[in-house]
Amino acid sequence: MTEVDIAAFAALGWEARAVLGALRDVRPLPGKRQWLGRLGDGCSCLVVQTGIGPQRAAAAAAAAPHAGAFLSTGCAGALVPWLRTGDVVLATEVIRLDPGCRPAARMAVPCPALDVGGDAGPIASSATVLSSTVEKTAAAGCGAVAVDMESWSLAAEAARRGVRFAAVRVVLDAVTDVVPDFTGVLDAETGEVDAWRAARGLLARPWMVPAALRMARQRSEAAEQLGEALGMLLRDVATLAGPGRGRS
Repeated sequence: MTEVDIAAFAALGWEARAVLGALRDVRPLPGKRQWLGRLGDGCSCLVVQTGIGPQRAAAAAAAAPHAGAFLSTGCAGALVPWLRTGDVVLATEVIRLDPGCRPAARMAVPCPALDVGGDAGPIASSATVLSSTVEKTAAAGCGAVAVDMESWSLAAEAARRGVRFAAVRVVLDAVTDVVPDFTGVLDAETGEVDAWRAARGLLARPWMVPAALRMARQRSEAAEQLGEALGMLLRDVATLAGPGRGRS
């Protein structure tokens, strides 16, 4: 593959499936967690499941073929009290956080010219999961309304290539929600949460079971809302890549 209209990146399987549900003529690419599909107008969209974290996102973006636009999508944590599970955020800016949750770099992002039923605002990008309200409140000091782990890496590669970038994220956890510790439960190769490791971790820390069950319910709601937003966003290539960029 040498060229696609849009390259869409999602860290986890359920996030990638939300993108795939908005496409047609989807086919998996051999030997990879990648799929090729078509937008409503027939233009091409490559979907890449990167695994969690900025390093995996950076590697996936660097390996992607030439594209008219990069799309960062999936879940995010809310940094402000008015955002709830299922709310969709379109990035107007991406902010890289340092280990102390302070802004280290900023990059403006033009919002897609389409109403997908979401809020527009800055999205922060952290190298680690912000699991507590204290960490989220500290991160909100940069002006961001939500936080993810991959958007900065993807935006940086898009900027290096000189292509358009958009980030569309759905809120998974509210600012007051405690996020279970992911340490030791990620598959080293794929970056996905390993279900067996997660289950063993909960057995060792049963007090985290209510939070894990809450996150499972939130994921179901978030996935539905993300799918609806992407269904509107991926109707035509001009929304992300600009007019005249289709190569179908």
